[in-house]
Amino acid sequence: MRKSIFICSLATTLAFYSCGNRQTDTDEIRLEEKAEKISPDEMDQTGLSVSSQDPDELAAINSAKNQVNKYFEALNNGDDLKAYEEMATSSDRGTRSSFSEKNANIESVELSFTEDGEVSMQGDNTDIKLPIRYVVKTKQGNTESYNGYATISKKGDDGDFKIQEMNVTRENQ
Repeated sequence: MRKSIFICSLATTLAFYSCGNRQTDTDEIRLEEKAEKISPDEMDQTGLSVSSQDPDELAAINSAKNQVNKYFEALNNGDDLKAYEEMATSSDRGTRSSFSEKNANIESVELSFTEDGEVSMQGDNTDIKLPIRYVVKTKQGNTESYNGYATISKKGDDGDFKIQEMNVTRENQ
């Protein structure tokens, strides 16, 4: 492995020096590096380009994705109490015991964000609609796929993002 790295480094160094500034008999030839730059406004946390959104909206979307990731990570780890707490008290999460019962059969969960989120800011309140898809592997070994969106809300400047709603439908019934 070290030998391969050394050889690659050596080849890169030789290519750099041989393609750099060279003098010929008549003229000087210079090679210039040209790179296309992408502004931070055009990138999201995964490095994919996003439609023109201002930095505040982009930051809100990333925070909302973080919140949804925490929720599914807790479910994936079997920590239904933490998952329950990631949802807003005003959400449709139900009681603690009904939430635990509903999610007791989960062995593992894989989440993906299917599209860019939609941000709605009114005063200090922010609502974000994130299209999601997730696949649940049950303790019996079955696979269930869900598609829809999560609504994540933050009330006030000092508030935390919480999941307000999970509006999903099962794909493979």
